[in-house]
Amino acid sequence: MDCTFQVGDKVVCAHEISPKRFYGWETLPQFGAVYTVREVFAGSGGRIGIRLVEIVNQPGDYQGGIMECGFNYRNFRPVEKPKRETSIEIFRKIDRDVFGKVDA
Repeated sequence: MDCTFQVGDKVVCAHEISPKRFYGWETLPQFGAVYTVREVFAGSGGRIGIRLVEIVNQPGDYQGGIMECGFNYRNFRPVEKPKRETSIEIFRKIDRDVFGKVDA
């Protein structure tokens, strides 16, 4: 299993999900939308699937039996956290406010 997603991870749908593998009544992830991983599981044929907090479907009769559909983890990528720029400006502000010093 090369899936590194864990429950609680934020993921973005990176591919259009084809409705061909579904019955047509399921709610499918939308390309570009951000979701939260609710479950990671081994699906049929050794595929790794995920279920999402924001999408809960009724169980249906899929290859693995009666269950809620899942989505191939390969259709998702982790949400990239923005990089924080390190700044000492807050410390300069504290220095000015507390000690009354002014930048030279």
